[in-house]
Amino acid sequence: MRVLNIVIVIKDSRHKYQMSQSDLGLKGGLLQTNISDIEHGADPTWNKMAKLAKVLDLKTEDLLPK
Repeated sequence: MRVLNIVIVIKDSRHKYQMSQSDLGLKGGLLQTNISDIEHGADPTWNKMAKLAKVLDLKTEDLLPK
């Protein structure tokens, strides 16, 4: 379930800010392929989650399972 929550929150937030995977990757210091992998279920590192949370104006806890 952890990965599913991350996928939903990241996709929804990225769309809210009208960002492509490439845009999000550039702003977060990640590759577009990293974003794609995460959105397709890869379990991101804590460091990647922190970078994404910052760019998407989220708390890291928002990416954790409820």
